[in-house]
Amino acid sequence: MRGRKTSRMGLALLLFVLFLSAFTAWGAEDGSQGRRVWDMAGVLDEAEEARLEERIARSREELQLDMAVVTADDTEGRSGQDFADRFYEDAGLGWKDSSDGILFLLDMEHREMVLSTSGRAMRIFTDARLDAMLDRMYEGAAAGDYAASAEAFLD
Repeated sequence: MRGRKTSRMGLALLLFVLFLSAFTAWGAEDGSQGRRVWDMAGVLDEAEEARLEERIARSREELQLDMAVVTADDTEGRSGQDFADRFYEDAGLGWKDSSDGILFLLDMEHREMVLSTSGRAMRIFTDARLDAMLDRMYEGAAAGDYAASAEAFLD
């Protein structure tokens, strides 16, 4: 009898995990929920990440564009720009049902900052505007204050 009870509990647990996985994948796929800060280089503390997540949530609604901040110390053999562009796509980012948005990558491997735009953001953020944004963002990065650099991106 004990074996049957264990297998039923195992089956119930398996079904719950499958349901949870499907629900989580659906939420991430539509690009409207989930995190927007990925600190893979470990340069932000928890409070900085939380503050950036809050700012991004407000800015997304205000601009009706998706926004993300990514730090990486390994771009998997790709250029920073290619890594940022692919990360945006692979993470399923975009505003509602569109691909509209912008991502800031702090590439610690190549010691560069990259902005990746998609959809409507490509028209809004011209090369001149992106260059001006990067100029403002360099100050924080040069001082080792990567949160300040991300805040400048969101400004």
